[in-house]
Amino acid sequence: MSDVLRLLRGVAGMLKRRPPTHSQYGEDVFLRRFFAFSPPGTWLDVGSFHPRVASNTALLRRLGWTGINVDADPVKVRLFRWFRRSEVNICAAVTGDGTGRAVLERKGSYGSMDRLSLTEDPGGMQTRTVADILAEAAPERVDFVSIDVEGLEAELIASYPFERYPAELFCIEVLDTTLEGVCNSEVTKTFAEHGYDIVGWFPPSVFFGRRPLPLGKID
Repeated sequence: MSDVLRLLRGVAGMLKRRPPTHSQYGEDVFLRRFFAFSPPGTWLDVGSFHPRVASNTALLRRLGWTGINVDADPVKVRLFRWFRRSEVNICAAVTGDGTGRAVLERKGSYGSMDRLSLTEDPGGMQTRTVADILAEAAPERVDFVSIDVEGLEAELIASYPFERYPAELFCIEVLDTTLEGVCNSEVTKTFAEHGYDIVGWFPPSVFFGRRPLPLGKID
């Protein structure tokens, strides 16, 4: 499918009737509850996919948040630059060490399961780290981080700059079908080392935070 057709498919997603949840598995329902008593903050979304469809940040945007959207697909980033002009939108292939080059393996018409593969081809995209992305965008703080990069999550979290940007909440895709497997994953072990616990699970998305879900009525 050509990039023009993929762009048109992405634009069509913006015209759909507003759903009760924008996220793929209802993650933004949890986000709204978790941040219900907090002022609007800043997010980092790596593997941002689409401005509205299957988005963990579309609802936060409606609530006054802003943030940084990162995707390796130029078509997806173009949509963010069209429909989310007030945000920071970066086209980048993100890996744990940021060395070498990568190619994007597209799957499906719009690419819901795109994967990055390292390559020795000089024509591939130069990879970058999360720390490099944050250094470029230079936000004062990051309150929420969403990472969905089809299997590279563990290495991205292992190199995340927790000391500079200790987000209140992380949403990470962990490809395991059991809670025991999630608890024993490398992602969970890394978060535990930095004082984070599992505070929510919307398989395959796992929420890690330093505080529990707040209690109280939400309008």
